[in-house]
Amino acid sequence: MNNQKLEEKKILNVARIISKTIKKKALYYDENPQFQEQNFTLLIKKKYLTLAIPKSLGGLNISMPTIILAQLELAKGDASTALGIGMHTIVCGYESENFLWSKKQRESIFTSIVQNGLLINNIASEAELGSPKNGGLPTTEISIDSLNKLRLNGKKNWATLSTGLTFMVVYAINKETNRLCRVLIRTNSPGISINKNWNGLGMRSTESHEVIFKNVLIKKTDILYEHGKSKKYEKIPINAWFPLIIAATSMGIAIEARNKLIVFLQNRRPSGYEKSISEIPFIKYQLGEIESRIMIAKSFLINIAQSWEDKKIPRKEIYPYIVAAKREATETAVFVTDKVMRLVGGIALEKNHEFERLFRDARSGLINPPIESRALETIANFSLINNKKDFRL
Repeated sequence: MNNQKLEEKKILNVARIISKTIKKKALYYDENPQFQEQNFTLLIKKKYLTLAIPKSLGGLNISMPTIILAQLELAKGDASTALGIGMHTIVCGYESENFLWSKKQRESIFTSIVQNGLLINNIASEAELGSPKNGGLPTTEISIDSLNKLRLNGKKNWATLSTGLTFMVVYAINKETNRLCRVLIRTNSPGISINKNWNGLGMRSTESHEVIFKNVLIKKTDILYEHGKSKKYEKIPINAWFPLIIAATSMGIAIEARNKLIVFLQNRRPSGYEKSISEIPFIKYQLGEIESRIMIAKSFLINIAQSWEDKKIPRKEIYPYIVAAKREATETAVFVTDKVMRLVGGIALEKNHEFERLFRDARSGLINPPIESRALETIANFSLINNKKDFRL
């Protein structure tokens, strides 16, 4: 086994250890939503923030399939923590893969993450924007003031990890060039305020609050890139990191719900039964349904993550499989947690058993892009274009 494989095996073991630790306070953080400082301190200590950063900049440069498996493990412990660190990893993985930022910015940001354990996330969502794929433009904008200085103004919602971030990569329109861009902002910059209004059904401690930018001073070098500014930015590369990280989070929730269910079934012995209810045929039938869905979704997800790193296959041909894997994982998490609730019965509604937390957290994947309708449209378009060809994977 070479050094890289040993490193990746070690990371999976680290993820399992972290998962067991953060699981102990998952219920507390669900009932007391806040930035999970203890959890992220542990992630920083274990160098988890550097998984997708190149070794040349001090990172661990772990492969996507291993990161996906590690993400799954974290989600088994606490889905809010997993989603938060997942968003950070998406930014690092996507940039390490595509080199869209300037060399100086990439080195500066990644080095800061490695040396100081700083968190970064893309901040894109707006209440009126909807999906940018539908042609909508953000209202958040960069403009020049009367003193010829660049200012950022706007409002973003669902800004995951908002109160714990050092860096925000903000999706905005540059009014001077009329081009969409990504601009790097430090969260402690004057003019930034966080409206702590996140009160979601699930993922309670993701700190996905509203962020308001009011005349935030920026430099030209803070604009990481502009869409269409040059040939390099005419077509922004496909982002596989986002849907696959979301999928892995969903799978972790599903597997944890399954695990808790099995313990419950094996220990549940109503007075009318000689054995545990796990021996009842119709219970086994439904458990088999759960296991089957998990087997299919997890295997598909890992296969697609491995295929993404296979340079022999054009990535545009892999993308339909990516959105299918994300859809299958999120739908599986919803199916499994719903089935678990029905099998466990009234106990599943009690917070101290945590079945209902997993039930709620599983629903978050449904609203993360690509949502089901968009995913199915992508898959259908691929089928229509390639109607005479076999599927590649």
